[in-house]
Amino acid sequence: MSLRRLDRKPTVKVQAASVLAMALFEQKGLREIIDSVFSLDKRIKLTPGNAVKAMVGHMLSAEGRRPLFGIQDFFVQTPTQQLFGSKVDIPALGATAFSRNLDRLFAKDLGELTYGCYLRLAEEYGMASNMFNVDMTNFSVTGLNEYPDLAEAAFPERCGHAKDGHNERLVYSLLTVTDENGAVCYEKPYDGATADSEMDRHAIEFLSSKTDPSQTTIVADCKIVTAPLV
Repeated sequence: MSLRRLDRKPTVKVQAASVLAMALFEQKGLREIIDSVFSLDKRIKLTPGNAVKAMVGHMLSAEGRRPLFGIQDFFVQTPTQQLFGSKVDIPALGATAFSRNLDRLFAKDLGELTYGCYLRLAEEYGMASNMFNVDMTNFSVTGLNEYPDLAEAAFPERCGHAKDGHNERLVYSLLTVTDENGAVCYEKPYDGATADSEMDRHAIEFLSSKTDPSQTTIVADCKIVTAPLV
């Protein structure tokens, strides 16, 4: 039996929902908006905008949550250079690249950046809105439950109000504002001990600077009805 070499292109495998999400992200200019706020070293392979695009693509897949170091596995059989730039290969999608880009993003004004992306989509799809929904949540960010070198030491509570019940973990709060269409237009992370009324105040101040307060309705839970905010 003779063996013949078949000149075939490698098989590309990526879920349809992820492809559509990343295509939308690129074609509507969201990656460009994110990258435009950075002055990046040319040696950087994965830009912040492409890092977000990769994470969005994975989030829209059916695989569920993965840590940062597992995202690159999702793209093993994809044309990474076409998706994320000519310098990006599979090793460039490692956890270090994503964590550094997240650090870069969090050092910027995320509220303004999120709102800029929202405006691009709102203008593109005619989603003008004068009604906004404000809500907060919190989440724990580490699974460390004990100090291995301090077996007898008491483990301090980090927040005391974690919604997932893990009060021993470091907790962050997240303020999210959506418009009446459900599109996210503003997000801001806080320390887990930040009061809801304080986050509400920041949301109101931000929206007041972007919209006409006399024509805008804000929907939230009862904690927004406090003397300073009213």
